[in-house]
Amino acid sequence: MALLIAPEILTRWKLVIAHFTTHKLPGPRSTLRFTGRLPVTRLCTMNLATAFAATAAREAKKTAVFWGEQEHSYERLLAQSRQVAAHLQQPLGVKPGDRVALWLKNCPQFISALFGVFQAGAVVVPINNFLKPEEVHDILADAGIDVILTDATLAEHLPALRSLRPQLRVWNLEELASPEGRHAGSPVNPKPKCQHPAVEDLAVIIYTSGTTGRPKGAMLTHANLLHNVESCRQVLAAADYDRFVVLLPMFHSFMLCVGVLLPLLVGGSLVLVRSLHPPKNVLQEIYQRRATILPAVPSLFRTLAGAPIPPGLPLRICISGGAPLPVEILREFNRHVPVPLIEGYGLSEASPVVSMNPLSGPWKEGSIGKPIPDVEMSVQDDAGSLLPIGATGEICVRGGNVMRGYWNQPEATAKTLRRGWLLTGDIGPGCSPGTSAIATPMVISTLPIARKTCSSSMASTSIRVKSRRSSTRFLESKKRPWSECPTRAAANNRWLSLPPRRAPRSTNAASFCCSARSWPITKCPGESTSCPLCRATPPARC
Repeated sequence: MALLIAPEILTRWKLVIAHFTTHKLPGPRSTLRFTGRLPVTRLCTMNLATAFAATAAREAKKTAVFWGEQEHSYERLLAQSRQVAAHLQQPLGVKPGDRVALWLKNCPQFISALFGVFQAGAVVVPINNFLKPEEVHDILADAGIDVILTDATLAEHLPALRSLRPQLRVWNLEELASPEGRHAGSPVNPKPKCQHPAVEDLAVIIYTSGTTGRPKGAMLTHANLLHNVESCRQVLAAADYDRFVVLLPMFHSFMLCVGVLLPLLVGGSLVLVRSLHPPKNVLQEIYQRRATILPAVPSLFRTLAGAPIPPGLPLRICISGGAPLPVEILREFNRHVPVPLIEGYGLSEASPVVSMNPLSGPWKEGSIGKPIPDVEMSVQDDAGSLLPIGATGEICVRGGNVMRGYWNQPEATAKTLRRGWLLTGDIGPGCSPGTSAIATPMVISTLPIARKTCSSSMASTSIRVKSRRSSTRFLESKKRPWSECPTRAAANNRWLSLPPRRAPRSTNAASFCCSARSWPITKCPGESTSCPLCRATPPARC
């Protein structure tokens, strides 16, 4: 019997196969090498600092980060990270296990600071640079942070932050931007005291709303992140020739793992995009630097789908994360861009990637894919019983990527971790544990199981019941008045209201478009009068 395959799927399979058989590597190399593998057997003897040092020793002269016209080698990043570690230990007095905040916009110094904190044996707490000083102080106080690394772009907020936390010690990392990679008065070759964190030691605390509206610190160990990096490496077939486009904030868990740790631990490179506006800047960087992997959010892929794409696009794969990918955007992208776009699923508490559509296909619209290697997924009821295929319940995750718990919140930890399973709070139809994809047109955050709200970076007065199907219908109504939007008629079924906390900030208005999570109920986002993606006018009240 002849096997019938859809033409578009066959075309993309051919593209993937052709890439691995004929792809010309950027730079002086001309052969395909998979030297960046991190075997699971090595995880027990490595931490993130030693893993990066091993890569930097092997690829010392290779460009690790493309930053506009600048190129930062692995050797330079390693030297800067050692300087950060030495400065943290003396004079800042950071000891192993202390928490250190990174309050930075995307820049090469973020990477030096990240691995510098690891080398000092301390714990990284990345902070959303859109937060107000009062919100930053809440995180600093909760995590017991007295040292924060930042840059000049956020300097205007420091006086307010210092007034709230007088003992706070601040270091401006732009001092690392000199060609020598050091600041005035520092030794040329700083030698920090060698710290060797165990793999079970904390590496990062990511503050997330988790399964309730109050921000909580998800504790991720070195083993959690190394596990997730290796699983993603296998799924994406990431190698040392790959160049990852980094345009989303690096403080976010998705970009921290997939956009920073993964390429740097396999010996690849980052193409760090300075500005997303105009959108042609992104394409220009991709073509100029011959980028091969683009992780981004659905709204960017919708923009690319409508942009003219010159021939010779070097990308081999695009990854959609951070929000459900509406089917309309997937189809439009597939029609106009000759690169596979695959969707994944994850959450900060899982380091964060949990599942992804297979690189080689088949790709199913509306599916979050299959569990990544060494990760299990199941659908359970409230009592923790596995549900049969087709039944709807809570998506649960188990594996080496699952967090240790929430920082100083044992009760919240007990509610989220049950018999080794992470309760995600998301709803989906039943599947075979660990094997089948959760193929669903709806990724829902709802009550009472999910209780998911916007992340700490988005101040909202509502809990969103997120439906992939309603997102698609909303996109299809992009030129209608709000009153005619099909989701408006079912507003009472789509929204759950909470007592208002504070009005959304105009600086983060774009986060409330229909491609991200939605408009808040009680107030229009910032100064906007229409959704930046679908152009529908939001209501002042529901």
